Amino acid sequence: YQRRVRGPMMKLILLLLTVFITSLFCQPNPEDTVIQSGTKWYDTQRREIHAHGGGIYFDKASSKYYWVGTSQKLPPSWLSEGINLYSSYDLGTWTFEGEIFHNSSIKISTPGPYRIERPKIIFNEKTRKFVMWFHLDTAGFTLRNVGVAISDTINGYYQFVAGFKPDGLDSYDMTIYKDDDGSAYLCRSVENAYAGISKLSDDYLQTTGIISKGPRVEGQAIFKLSNGRYYLLGSHLTGWDANQAVLSVSDGLTLNGATWTVLPVITTSSTTYESQSTYVLPYSCLLYTSPSPRDRQKSRMP
Repeated sequence: YQRRVRGPMMKLILLLLTVFITSLFCQPNPEDTVIQSGTKWYDTQRREIHAHGGGIYFDKASSKYYWVGTSQKLPPSWLSEGINLYSSYDLGTWTFEGEIFHNSSIKISTPGPYRIERPKIIFNEKTRKFVMWFHLDTAGFTLRNVGVAISDTINGYYQFVAGFKPDGLDSYDMTIYKDDDGSAYLCRSVENAYAGISKLSDDYLQTTGIISKGPRVEGQAIFKLSNGRYYLLGSHLTGWDANQAVLSVSDGLTLNGATWTVLPVITTSSTTYESQSTYVLPYSCLLYTSPSPRDRQKSRMP
């Protein structure tokens, strides 16, 4: 005996089947996400997100975003124990991938523990390695180095490669920028006197000399708009106190030999709403900021 499914019941079955199949192949996306600033963020396990001074890596193959940043700063010297990684499809729901680097993995002659700040990850197509750069220092900022580590996978454990003064110069706040042609650049506060931009070697493990000098800023973030111009976002140097953001634009279509013009004030808030830049994600120019410099030691918010 066979019973034929008719009318409304068949439509309901088809609808449920469509929803089920769609859920298998369609991931959430940022278009559906409302991002609320100035509040604590939690991962999918309802734990506070700690990814401070971080950056975003977008994996085109999986359409997944990865957020790398330091763990919570702890007293007495307000140092981070390691570097954390989170993943998301929609920039709003974040899953903890794990700690991908630990303070104790740093092997240099100066004894630790160390200050680890502003980690950024890029992928090198030639070596097939994920390369992470970060500000590496002592608790009292006497080292003034960068640190470099590599991994075979974005969410694997990163092996420490080296700590050094890029181009032989003191380095403080820093960021990494990868251009459309695959060239990569380090931008950092050189001796807290100017923003020095250096092209990286082909393997992304060393700098090859300063090619451009920007304004005296920290909290650097480089991005490029459709007009082909490069923009450098940062803040004044006022210690842990928040200040008004600084935005500069390059004079040409390359970072090599670029000169920078500081644009008019971009916000009416004298403290940039108690925040500081760390990375600009090229998705409708969403701006990611670190916690208030006043609260950065406690690391309450990402």
